[in-house]
Amino acid sequence: MSDNVTLSSEEEELTRTEIPFIVLYVLMCVIAVLGNSLTVYVVLSRRRMRNVTNYFIASLAVSDVLMALICIPFTFVANIILNWWPFGSIMCSVVTYLQAAIVFQNAYTLLAMSMERYIAIMHPFMRRLGKRRCLQLVALCWVLAFLTPIPTAITSRLAPPENYTDPDKPVCLEDWESKQKQFTYSLTIMILQYFVPLAVLIYTYAQIVRVIWLKDMPTPAELIQQNGKEDDRINRHHREPDPRKKVSPWFLVF
Repeated sequence: MSDNVTLSSEEEELTRTEIPFIVLYVLMCVIAVLGNSLTVYVVLSRRRMRNVTNYFIASLAVSDVLMALICIPFTFVANIILNWWPFGSIMCSVVTYLQAAIVFQNAYTLLAMSMERYIAIMHPFMRRLGKRRCLQLVALCWVLAFLTPIPTAITSRLAPPENYTDPDKPVCLEDWESKQKQFTYSLTIMILQYFVPLAVLIYTYAQIVRVIWLKDMPTPAELIQQNGKEDDRINRHHREPDPRKKVSPWFLVF
């Protein structure tokens, strides 16, 4: 009898400690869905908002909505509330795969944004990325993001918990044939998902900061020599909006 009372009190205490986390996660999901959905709506509904930078931002917003709707709720319930996976083996593979794909999509999109801004600032006489090519680049980021973590979907499955206290309450994890394959894949994921994007972002934005904030802009003669462009290309460049004016606030945001 006393054991039952003790167990009941422990469960009640656990529930009380979980309430703040539940409220916080719900608020995060609601804010993420509403805020990012509004961002996508504004970009798509207003013609003047349809530019290269905003297309990238809308792509990031879509991935955040997917993360808030698909990935966060399942992971929260399984890892925070229940400590086991109640959604079946199919959802185990799907959710784990989508989590990895969305993270890759964010990394690839930020990588594309930084390269686009870098070219616009450092090589202003080069052909600018148009809206159509930008949409193609965004689509490529999504395709690569869904192709890269395919091994995650293949290896994710349900397994008994490590302590084997209750085999009816499995956990969702990646089950590899060997530690070597798991290490190789994990290292590849880390390089593609983190180290390469981070290195490119640091380099490109460091160069952008050098040009924008330190005013270390190449002279027109140097630009002509570097790019080998004709005078009509120079005149067209002067008629276009200065890309440096658009970079500074977005650099601070991202």
